[in-house]
Amino acid sequence: TILVWVALNAVQHATLWSDLIRSPPDDPYAELAQLLRDRNVTVAAAGYGDCYYLTFILGQDILVASTEFYRIRAYQRAFKSHTGPGRVAIYDRPADCPDAVQLHRWTVCPVPKDFQ
Repeated sequence: TILVWVALNAVQHATLWSDLIRSPPDDPYAELAQLLRDRNVTVAAAGYGDCYYLTFILGQDILVASTEFYRIRAYQRAFKSHTGPGRVAIYDRPADCPDAVQLHRWTVCPVPKDFQ
């Protein structure tokens, strides 16, 4: 009887893995990271949870500062000192800003030069 349970469990696991390999679930953070890369973003600011996860999956290729409290001072300095193109703010809600891009729950807004 134990072998029957093991076999049934193995079949269910194999089916699950097969389904996940053929059709992986959506990864909204990966899509957001790709959007930032496609738009040549070099620095960004986002809420703490989003900046933490984005920094990890981007491998620090794009520095993401926190808008809620300082996480890494170097990222905060980089965001404040960068005034050229490639600087965006990521809001976890709809936001009214020029040239905004809406992706899932986020709004990605280019940051004007005078924004602090």
